[in-house]
Amino acid sequence: MSTIFCELCSSKASLYCEADDAFLCRNCDKKVHGANFLAFRHVRYLLCSSCQNLTVLYFSGSSFGMVLGAGRRSSHRDSKADEECSRFAKKRTTLSI
Repeated sequence: MSTIFCELCSSKASLYCEADDAFLCRNCDKKVHGANFLAFRHVRYLLCSSCQNLTVLYFSGSSFGMVLGAGRRSSHRDSKADEECSRFAKKRTTLSI
């Protein structure tokens, strides 16, 4: 699988915003979704940091500390990969509060 890059700065993407249809890194996400109250409410899905598939974890707001729970199916082909990526993403997210 090829690396997914941030659509604004070309660094490695760490999330996907469905409303903007854009892959973003953390820094660009903070700038874009912190710009106004409408963008702030966009739901963004975390990407697995190892394989960059969508995980089932999402958040709203400008902080990664606001994980809300499972909102969609991840793009992993098997449930073991889902568990691995979801566990890793949740651990990283809760540690960054």
